[in-house]
Amino acid sequence: MIISLIRMSVQLIAAGIVLQVVFDISAWYIVIGIVIYMLIMASHIVFSRVHARTPHLQRNILISVVFGSGSVLVFIVIAIVGQEPWYDPHYIIPLGGMIIGNAMNGCALAFERFHSSIQKEKKKILTLLALGATYQEATSSNFKEAFKASFLPQLITMSAMGIVALPGMMTGQILSGTEPLVAIKYQISIMICIVSSNALVAYSILYLENKELFTSFHQLISSEPKKS
Repeated sequence: MIISLIRMSVQLIAAGIVLQVVFDISAWYIVIGIVIYMLIMASHIVFSRVHARTPHLQRNILISVVFGSGSVLVFIVIAIVGQEPWYDPHYIIPLGGMIIGNAMNGCALAFERFHSSIQKEKKKILTLLALGATYQEATSSNFKEAFKASFLPQLITMSAMGIVALPGMMTGQILSGTEPLVAIKYQISIMICIVSSNALVAYSILYLENKELFTSFHQLISSEPKKS
């Protein structure tokens, strides 16, 4: 815990120094470069934290994170924020951090739950395949279970909002002098984007990884991937 606290403090101080420089320069190519770096680092962190391994896992995680988080970030910047210029780092970088960070957690949860359930229900899946089911049909319940598991942290957080706790973005805006109702509107928009990004990333990684476990003839390759 002490090591994590020290590491967090050092990283946040370094991030604050970098962000101050980026805000002063405000160049679109620097902002885009930082977002790309965040996406790559998020996929790397997910890959390093999960235990199971498949041949194209790192690629699939990167595709899922870029597709799910990137598309939602573009939508919120253009359709909701509508700031000019569009590459304003005061908006893109903080929003990207929230969206990518939450999607990263959802990706890891979905992946781990899916692979563990495949391993536990190997006999059931083999039986369904022997009876003529496709790999999508044989793993549909595992797919749904893992997809639901990826939403659990967001569901718990949303259930407590306004009753037990006030979310960080809303609290920060209120402390800075923003009207509570305006802050609430922003928070609702952000939560919708976070949940949407989580759904896209989780579905993408499950779809891509499901194919990794089966041959083109719908034969199970391995339901117990190698450990890292």
